[in-house]
Amino acid sequence: MDWSKIKTIFIIAFLVLDVYLVYEFTKLRDASELALESEASVENRLRADGIEFPELKKDYNEINLINAEREEFTEEDLEDAKFDEQSAEINRGKELVVSLDEPYSITEDADAEELNTFLDTYVIHADQYAFWEKGETTITFYQTFEGKMFYKNNNGRLTLFLNPEGEIVSYTQTLLTNIEERVEVEDPVPPLSAMETLYQNSKLLPNSVITDVEIGYYTFLSENTTTYTLTPVWRFVVEDQGSLYVNVKYGDIIDLSNIENN
Repeated sequence: MDWSKIKTIFIIAFLVLDVYLVYEFTKLRDASELALESEASVENRLRADGIEFPELKKDYNEINLINAEREEFTEEDLEDAKFDEQSAEINRGKELVVSLDEPYSITEDADAEELNTFLDTYVIHADQYAFWEKGETTITFYQTFEGKMFYKNNNGRLTLFLNPEGEIVSYTQTLLTNIEERVEVEDPVPPLSAMETLYQNSKLLPNSVITDVEIGYYTFLSENTTTYTLTPVWRFVVEDQGSLYVNVKYGDIIDLSNIENN
């Protein structure tokens, strides 16, 4: 056995491996630097046009599509102690229609904490809803999952109705249940890229002020009449303009301004 030749072969093999590893490291470093330069370019361009936005999320890599089923309410639900001072009926199995025996007073500028006190007292599954908006005659909540809201979803909605004195007198409630993560979104669209898409499509205008950026869900498709797949979306709350939405999976703009999805 020629140990000299074997030693030479090992040396050459290690040199080739070292060259390959250096090449891969350089490629990864260049790709990372290019991505950072691209992000900086987009951010600088947006800020140059007077667009203001808060610090953007960095922990958005593990995002999943989810499945959910529409809750079918039963008479057993109405046996909950929270209905002792209410009159409730079930509409087509999927919606609770409830009237309070006595109006419930709230302040004119009631905040989420005050309203949650009402929910905790009168509404079943109250901890699954988060405040959305207060109008002249209604207050709307939408269901959440792990802190993410089901935007404009009429199958996961709680609507409080007010009398002329601004008191809560009734509410309707729908609920999604058996919620489970389905598949992970590969290469989710970063919030900065979503903002760029909105800007390029004239949805985000120069001198806009974005006050909040968050991830929630909207109904992507329905497998049947009771089961739904929900996909994550970026929500950008724009001062004097409302909310703009971009699909985290595909990067397309979603118009939820005047609709509620199923």
